[in-house]
Amino acid sequence: MHLGVPTVSCCFSPARKTELLVTCEDETVRCIDVLSQTLVSTLRGHRFPARCASFQKSGQLALTASQDAVILWDTKDWSRYRVLNAGPGVEEATFVARGGLVAVCFQDDTIMMWELESLALRYRFALPERERSPGLKKIAVSEDHQVLVASGRAPFIYVWEFESQTIIRIIELPSPIKQVSS
Repeated sequence: MHLGVPTVSCCFSPARKTELLVTCEDETVRCIDVLSQTLVSTLRGHRFPARCASFQKSGQLALTASQDAVILWDTKDWSRYRVLNAGPGVEEATFVARGGLVAVCFQDDTIMMWELESLALRYRFALPERERSPGLKKIAVSEDHQVLVASGRAPFIYVWEFESQTIIRIIELPSPIKQVSS
């Protein structure tokens, strides 16, 4: 299937295995069935191209994130479920596998997590004050909910203990690796 527009990112649904969520440079998000090569839905609502997409582990919700907003989508009918007006500077957003959280990485190198149901801010992770900005772009939370890691435009991986929100390690990557981002 040819979408006719450059794409930015994509991810498969964990519930409907042949459905692929694709973010496009024209500010749309498209859900396509890769097996039948049909367009399932075109999602609109971003004012900038969405940089990333993620599915909740159950597949009931999906999210897409552009530089100014994170939109949660109900995958039953692809309607807009909620909008997290995260403000400017969103780099990436993802569902946290356990705990009903949405994690957002910002251009100022902070990472915040909101409760999915109430959208209450639950966690805030920051770098040590003395640390130069690494331009964080990617985040991941371990399956056991113990560790958050982040990487970006510097040759380091930053590791936080999840519950205390305390940085516990900065891993320097070997040469010639200069960054870990996409």
